[in-house]
Amino acid sequence: MKKSLLKYKLIPQERIFSSVSHPRKLFDEDSLHELARSIEYCGLLEPVVVRRVGARYEIVAGERRYRACLMAGFEEIPCMVAKAGDELARIMALSENLQRENPDSFEMAEGIGRVIKKHRLSEAECARRLGRSRAAVADKLKLLTLDKKLIAALRRDGLSERHARALLVIGDERLRFEAEKHMASEGMNARQAEAYAAALQSGEGTEDMPPAEKHRIYVIKDIRVFFNSVTHAVDTMRKAGIAATMERGEESENLILTIRIPKRAEPSKAEA
Repeated sequence: MKKSLLKYKLIPQERIFSSVSHPRKLFDEDSLHELARSIEYCGLLEPVVVRRVGARYEIVAGERRYRACLMAGFEEIPCMVAKAGDELARIMALSENLQRENPDSFEMAEGIGRVIKKHRLSEAECARRLGRSRAAVADKLKLLTLDKKLIAALRRDGLSERHARALLVIGDERLRFEAEKHMASEGMNARQAEAYAAALQSGEGTEDMPPAEKHRIYVIKDIRVFFNSVTHAVDTMRKAGIAATMERGEESENLILTIRIPKRAEPSKAEA
């Protein structure tokens, strides 16, 4: 998107609405509250991208930031207004979510599928507009061949896209469900899951496979209590006048919390 097609503007929150075709549908409430607190303290560092539709503005990119601004009590939302038609708006929304650190692979696959169908694009053309390889787009679309109940189980059990791809190797639908359950219960990492799925599909059996690492893959909702405890501690510091900040992120195998606490000024000689 060229800068000349973007214009900064403060827009009343009641004139902004969410796009029904936005690829991202799932938002963690605890994470939203954390972002809202950060926005209250530091302001919105990256404006929401919108486009004008009649007298209102449709969100193109930044749905999560918009929701956090509402939580923070903003009456006007800092926005960049883009000149974009339906197709470009959907491509921009997809691109932003693909650039996130940990995008939901299934939401991205569904979003790519909708864009291809709605605008009658080939996989190659869609890939070009997203700045992705054709193989990457094709791989995302393959995820949509998994049963929706199986996708829900993968999400619930906190399994990764690589775990999902491992299940695609298994031809039998019933066996896929059993394999997903076993991967989750054994806390298999992606490499172990791939070897397990390949052994199941080949019929060689899994008795001689090395045991999975005995660490469980935690579901996000099961460890919210720990995040809430840390968040409460950071909030307590802020109320005491300490400008502490907390950032939350994820890696394939880890959840990351980064807490920054400014050092107190050294007492002066007069105070010593």
